[in-house]
Amino acid sequence: MRKRTANAWWQQLSLLSLVLLVGDHTFAGDAILPATKRLELEEPLDSIMVRGIRQFCLKELDRSRQSREARWQRVYSSVQAYEQSVSQNRQRLEAILGAADARLPVDAPGQFHFERLVTWERDSLLASTPRISIHAVRWSVLEGVSAEGLLLKPVNPRAYVVAIPDADWTPEMFSGLTAELPPVLQLARRLANAGCLVIVPTLISRQDTFSGHPAVGFTNQPHREFIYRQSFQMGRHVIGYEVQKIRAAVDLLQQLASSGLSDGDGKVTQRPVGLAGVGEGGLLAFYAAALDRRVQSTLVSGYFERREGLWQEPIYRNIWGLLREFGDAEIASLVAPRQLTVEASQAVEVTGAPVAREGRRASAAPGRIRTPPLASVRDEFARAATHYARLGKTENLRLVVSGARGRGSAGSSKALQGFLAGMGIGKEASSLLGPAVLSRSPGFKESLDRDSEWVMRRQARQFRQLQDHVQRLMQNSFRVRDSKWQVDRSSLAAWKPHADRFRRQFHEEVIGRINHRRLAPNPRSRQVL
Repeated sequence: MRKRTANAWWQQLSLLSLVLLVGDHTFAGDAILPATKRLELEEPLDSIMVRGIRQFCLKELDRSRQSREARWQRVYSSVQAYEQSVSQNRQRLEAILGAADARLPVDAPGQFHFERLVTWERDSLLASTPRISIHAVRWSVLEGVSAEGLLLKPVNPRAYVVAIPDADWTPEMFSGLTAELPPVLQLARRLANAGCLVIVPTLISRQDTFSGHPAVGFTNQPHREFIYRQSFQMGRHVIGYEVQKIRAAVDLLQQLASSGLSDGDGKVTQRPVGLAGVGEGGLLAFYAAALDRRVQSTLVSGYFERREGLWQEPIYRNIWGLLREFGDAEIASLVAPRQLTVEASQAVEVTGAPVAREGRRASAAPGRIRTPPLASVRDEFARAATHYARLGKTENLRLVVSGARGRGSAGSSKALQGFLAGMGIGKEASSLLGPAVLSRSPGFKESLDRDSEWVMRRQARQFRQLQDHVQRLMQNSFRVRDSKWQVDRSSLAAWKPHADRFRRQFHEEVIGRINHRRLAPNPRSRQVL
């Protein structure tokens, strides 16, 4: 009984204290501290702060198109002078994409090292037509990281192409081995029918099957986001890893192209190399072509536009500091003066993160992908066109609008013809762009649909290789840091220049320097107690 009485007494005392505090707040609310203005609030301070930061960032995004130009020193007097003038920009793009690791060297010249995947039960051959054969292949990229996909080999290749599907599509879908895509979107098979030897890499998908660990838990983060989150801390990126896979394929194709194979009539020719991609594959083809000057023709479908809305897209497209220096027009200027075909077409749209299933933590970031508005595509294309015009290569940049207002299917005949023309394949190949009936290899009886065991096992291998690579980088990161801090600490005078350099680097490359003059202090207050 005494305990209840004591509790009641403390409750009454607390209530009295609250009344006194509120009364004091009301009584003293009109008073302010000296040398300040009155603080007027109609909403919580955190809401005001977030709104202000948002407004600031949106203004910075809008002005980024103009401010980027200060980071370029282009020289248009000749192609050689131009390439030299943008070389540092190309190196910075490579760094922020996280494509910094040295790829494994290509083996001895004249040897073709796309490794055909053969098991005890079956050969690498998946399907064939009288004109092409399709094989499961793998190729080395980095230490512990390989790429897997398909090789479509025509009887007599006229060019070599890396064809990159969207992240929601498998190489089998893109090559017409399943009926999950309509024939017009089976670009890999269409290009092979036109006489191109085609490599189709597997991309890290937007599924969430492997996003987690059985000892910790699983999430609804798409595979691309799950890799992005851990690799970003190490200066790597899922985009950078896949650009490396594409460039490793180009390494091998370039070796084959320069080996001078006979066309069958005794004539020796060198074959061109091209990149073609749709959606996420368009992004990757675009960036890889900007970095790799060996690529002679590039097709970007369903991706190119003004990039100031990048913050609304999925987080795995977030690239540190990108818009300070690179919009799509600036990326195109790194492709220039080589052939670039931009196709305004329907994108593979993403409305948000996967729905968190039972037993999975809902931790995926919001973000959407929508079809680029045609006005946005045309606007950015016009900016890119100025660089081609100043180099006297306007014919090497093409815009193809698929369907009404750029919402038609990717892979229009006009876009593919422009892409092939950039590799010296004329219009006579256009009649071969249509699909042909595929005959499945009798030794391969597994399903090839997107969720089949064959496809998911390959996705798991590719996913875990990148995760393991990031974890190895993290485990060894202290050694890298130590190597960067091997400086003279013998005295304060000797140390100061190094400290200034590290401080500047930390401010600009880690935190992000805001180059704005700070406003004069405007202190405001309201007396409460």
